[in-house]
Amino acid sequence: MNIGIVGIGNIGKELYEKVINRGWEVGFISNSKGVYSGLDQKSRFDSWNEACHEINLAFLAIPTYDSGQTAFSLINEFIDRRIPVVTCEKGAMADYYAELKSKRHLIGYTAAVGGGTKMLSHIKFHKPEKIAEIHGIINGTLNYLFSGDDIEKRAIEAKKMGLPEPGADSILQIIKQESEYDVPKKASILFNESGISSNILKSSEIVRKRELTNEHLEQLVTEPERRRFVVSITRNNQNDKDYIGGFSHTIDGWNINAGFKKLSGKDEIAHLKPQGLCNTLYILNDKGQYYCVNGPGTGPDATTDVMIEDAINIIRRL
Repeated sequence: MNIGIVGIGNIGKELYEKVINRGWEVGFISNSKGVYSGLDQKSRFDSWNEACHEINLAFLAIPTYDSGQTAFSLINEFIDRRIPVVTCEKGAMADYYAELKSKRHLIGYTAAVGGGTKMLSHIKFHKPEKIAEIHGIINGTLNYLFSGDDIEKRAIEAKKMGLPEPGADSILQIIKQESEYDVPKKASILFNESGISSNILKSSEIVRKRELTNEHLEQLVTEPERRRFVVSITRNNQNDKDYIGGFSHTIDGWNINAGFKKLSGKDEIAHLKPQGLCNTLYILNDKGQYYCVNGPGTGPDATTDVMIEDAINIIRRL
């Protein structure tokens, strides 16, 4: 297997090590400065055509720089060369889901939502017409911040691990970046993958966002029962007062609400709060039965494990 890696940050470097350990060859490594034959970036290719010669699969290990246009262009670049792509980037599938529909058999994107939880794989096991509600804790960084009492300390640790989205410094900035930028993208992909609607949701269409302030942050510190950022997809329109921060959106009769929700003892999902970097997906069927999956949601190790698994599955199908 001869693969290429686009992006040589934490995810890209972890992928490189795992690919080499599997005995696969790395045909090229790319960053914003160029395309190279090795991690040391000493030998540079003159063009994509030269770099992609004999490549079997490309890993896209970049953050979402924009609306997903960069990743969308790269995915098409490779697929046009008949090279399948495995990505952890969210923007392309969040806003170009319809455009990529006919190519999805050549794209592995399990790591884009829930990481090691593999919730996109799990949700496909359920018949759309049988799904009554979907609830998810789909941002590992937010979950990590609020799994303990010392949020400031955990924010410092999260930054050292490279978990927050680029450009966030303060705790409030980290929360706003994750909740207003990352989660809407994941929520739109989750909604589309569920198949519960024939309408495609773009994350850019989610515009009703609730302001998050320092006062809200103080409230989260004093109310442990609110320290989970929950995404709920239901037929029932929930009151904005149930949430701190986040957003709401309605599509085809489905209401998507996200925010720090107060989980009381009466909630079916209240006792299943994931800890640390873990994510959780809950699906309620039309018979009132809950299906739950829990697992590591972020971090280079969990993310790259899923990407490797996607790569193997795609190559087997071809």
